[in-house]
Amino acid sequence: SPFCILDEVDAPLDEANLIRFGGFLKEFSLNSQFIMITHRKTTMQFLDRIYGVTIDNYFALTMDAIPILNDLVGGVTVTIEDDFSAADPSLVQGETITLSDEQAETFVRGRMSVGEGDNVSRMRRQKRYVEAMRKRFETLREEDTSFVSRFLGILQEDATTDISMEELKSLADKLAGYTDLGEYEPDGWFEENDTFGDGVYHKEFYTDEASLEEILCRLYPLEADE
Repeated sequence: SPFCILDEVDAPLDEANLIRFGGFLKEFSLNSQFIMITHRKTTMQFLDRIYGVTIDNYFALTMDAIPILNDLVGGVTVTIEDDFSAADPSLVQGETITLSDEQAETFVRGRMSVGEGDNVSRMRRQKRYVEAMRKRFETLREEDTSFVSRFLGILQEDATTDISMEELKSLADKLAGYTDLGEYEPDGWFEENDTFGDGVYHKEFYTDEASLEEILCRLYPLEADE
């Protein structure tokens, strides 16, 4: 291919294999152009040009923190839309329940043993969970002025971050003053194709270009070409 985009394909590699990978990039770049999305310094050494996006600070939690988040807000209430009988029979399809910490992790992370085992359904559940948790968080913040400090203090113990508690509180105060404009989701359709040529048909999402253009025009002051 004359043009390739690689999105963090080097993430799981150790240093020795990163060097080998960089050599392959150099070899194939004689006939192809590559755009490489990476955070690995070793890979960057093999690139001809680097375009960086500055990140002032970082705050990261692993998926293992889901039970902690759920506990901090006193449980999140959702409607069970998928069949969890193989993963957790206590999650009964059609019922609306307040998830326990263990149930929350299954609800958010479960895939292969849930419903049809597709990632689209899992992303839908994750979106529903985040929406419900955000509402619960806002309710608790309004009821208790000390809630945000306690919430951040506990999370900071499990987070990878370079942000101090004072800075976190300041950011939380700023966010509280913002207006929530909701989420924009482009229209589109799904197709099952053997794109990878591996004999397995994968579900693929194709975005409606007109819908995507409409969203971009809402978010940014863009003008369509005549």
